[in-house]
Amino acid sequence: MFAGAAFTDQSDIAVDSDVVDTMVALGVIEGYTDGSFRPDDTVTRAEMAKMIYVVRTGRSDASAYNDDATSFTDIGDHWARGYIKYCNSLGIIAGHSATRFAPDDTVTTQEAAKMLLVTLGYNAETAGLVGAGWGTKTIALADENGLLNDVNCGTTQGMPRQYAAQLIYNTIFAPTVAYRDGEYTNLNALGNGKNDTVGEKYMDLLSYETTLVRYTDGKAVFADTPSGVRFNDYTADHNDLVGREVRVLYKAAANVNGKATIYGLFEVGDNTYIDTIVGDVTDYSASKKEIDVNGTTYDVADDADSSVTGWSNYDSAQPATVTLNDKNEVYKIEKDGDFKVAKVTFVGTKTITAEGSYDVEDVEAYDGIAKDDWIVVSKNDYTNNWVFTKADVITGEVEVENGDDFTIDGVTYTKADDAKSISDLALGNTVEVVVDGYIYNCEKVSGIASLDEIVYINGAKVDNDYGDKTVVARAVFTDGTSEEIKVVDINGTKKDDLIKNLEANDANLKQYNGMYVFDQDDDEYTLRDITSGSDDSDDFEAATANTTVGDDRIGGFRVNDEAVVFVVDKDGDVSVKTGAEVAGWTEVTVKKVEAYANKSSGVNYVDLAAVVMEANQDIPGSSSDAVYGYVTKTLGQTKEDNTTYNSYELWTADGTQTIKVKNSNDYGAKKLDFVKFENDKLTKANVEYAALTGLAGDSLYFDGGNDEYVITDDTQVIYINVADESGVEGGDLQIATDVDGKAPEDDLNVAYEAEATKNSDGAYELKVVFVDVNNDIKNVLDN
Repeated sequence: MFAGAAFTDQSDIAVDSDVVDTMVALGVIEGYTDGSFRPDDTVTRAEMAKMIYVVRTGRSDASAYNDDATSFTDIGDHWARGYIKYCNSLGIIAGHSATRFAPDDTVTTQEAAKMLLVTLGYNAETAGLVGAGWGTKTIALADENGLLNDVNCGTTQGMPRQYAAQLIYNTIFAPTVAYRDGEYTNLNALGNGKNDTVGEKYMDLLSYETTLVRYTDGKAVFADTPSGVRFNDYTADHNDLVGREVRVLYKAAANVNGKATIYGLFEVGDNTYIDTIVGDVTDYSASKKEIDVNGTTYDVADDADSSVTGWSNYDSAQPATVTLNDKNEVYKIEKDGDFKVAKVTFVGTKTITAEGSYDVEDVEAYDGIAKDDWIVVSKNDYTNNWVFTKADVITGEVEVENGDDFTIDGVTYTKADDAKSISDLALGNTVEVVVDGYIYNCEKVSGIASLDEIVYINGAKVDNDYGDKTVVARAVFTDGTSEEIKVVDINGTKKDDLIKNLEANDANLKQYNGMYVFDQDDDEYTLRDITSGSDDSDDFEAATANTTVGDDRIGGFRVNDEAVVFVVDKDGDVSVKTGAEVAGWTEVTVKKVEAYANKSSGVNYVDLAAVVMEANQDIPGSSSDAVYGYVTKTLGQTKEDNTTYNSYELWTADGTQTIKVKNSNDYGAKKLDFVKFENDKLTKANVEYAALTGLAGDSLYFDGGNDEYVITDDTQVIYINVADESGVEGGDLQIATDVDGKAPEDDLNVAYEAEATKNSDGAYELKVVFVDVNNDIKNVLDN
């Protein structure tokens, strides 16, 4: 059995399930082979000896003590003789007489408590746990030390298994005692703190307090971990504690490269939690030290988390949890990281796709969910399933625009801070996705053309696989996805004529390659050149058709950072880049440029473009070309053929690499810089410095945020030692935020560069991660 396992008779267990689960996980008590726990069966004296042995030693095998001498004549070949002899030698347990132990008699609560008090550090004779009145004294001392909390059974009858588990559980968390100055105390010798608990002293158990952030693939993700500690996966079902302050009970790793094992999670503190939405929590008032939640004003705690003191108006229906301390003051605000609004793009018998793929078995969806529905995606905290709720969708004309507020058919909605694809949200007709009064997405009905209606065609052919001759084209959409589509019309040329043209040209005619506005009717597409006189053609203005890309220009137009750029490489493959990526190119030689600006934002900035590279040229910035590194040495300048070169020693993901770069292609790198070497050009790596505050498999979370970043096969992970100004062979990603609650900015341990756009699973793919093995990367930033 393991922590979190459900017994067949789980409903009969009266004590908290965490108590039994933790005792089972630690090997103190066991379930039965038939899957039951039998909570009301009584514990024998022999069984109690074994449980105490496990607590006292952290081991389960006592056979080494089987042949030790003993005065007990009734334990001969008894299975528990080793446990009994060990505990008896330490004075933890005694017999009914000098020769009789009675191993198979039931143990009473009094007897069990006496054994555990001795384990705690009491001497049976000095503490009055033997002789006349021993039972009364035992119960009093056990109660004083908290051993009897939630032990709801008689003290002189046989002790049920579930309450034995509770009694031992309480003991593990109790501080040990020492006899000092004529009395027992649980304070240390300096008097400034408690002694180690039984679990810490004898079982190597450790604990710390943190927040349970989420479950990713069923594994617990915490806000932070102790410095230098990495945990094994913990999959016990504690969704009821997500967003709560918890105590994590664990054992340290056996070696420096190992992972610690978690044995239990327990809620701590006297906090109150308010489940609300982000939009119903108002600005933090620094002058009044108060904040409004659901229309009620609360004072803010003096030691409030930065999530409170940094809170400003966030317009969103995203679920949030507000934590109040025991004084009813706001202490923390946490957003639900599992919330998003998405469009359904596929519904199958096994999977549903909506900005990520979901197994149908893991989804609680409404009846009739279908492709093109807009949904709210959230998590069921109890079943850990995804919940799909159909979003409210309204259609109407935008009548008034006032900042982030838009009046549509007389009703005012607020644009959500995390809204997507809303560049067309302007005076005109729109389809709005609205959740609780917030706008999350906008699709054009009429008026300004949307970039979502643009496609790049990269080859067409005649296909007979559909039952009759069909024109099939390879389509690349603005989100980077690619698929084969059936085409029935291109610029007014209908299907039959398209087939004739293709068959007359070896069934694969590239003359149709390029950007189009498309209309879709079921699975059939009609394509129009953007400048062919279609209804949408006037929504764009063509840029100057020169073939220069660089200096922040495409075809003579400035490029929006978020512009969609289709790039055709030397092999004819098409990829989608952002304007920010393409604008960084310098004097790239191309065969052809098509560039268009959306008139809604003026004609000064390109919104979409197609760039066809020269046949012998690679795409700048491709993952295979870029090498990231940490400058460990500057090797000086040389001159060859009247050209000056600078040389550097870099520490990279593949070890030490020496590079030589033209002086004109070098920004002036210095030792300790993070750099990017690409296309014979050395630039300073465009990295963000951060504290790694969440880690689950290949998923990383920074600075306590909910955005997910992922390590892919192309990610360059580079370990360094800032203190030694050197690279490190191997290493581990470690959570940065300390247990003492330091702010993330004081615990920077990584620098990273990620893709600007999210992948299909909604995560940012990391290009490079620089990791300081001493959690001290802030020194690079400071210097």
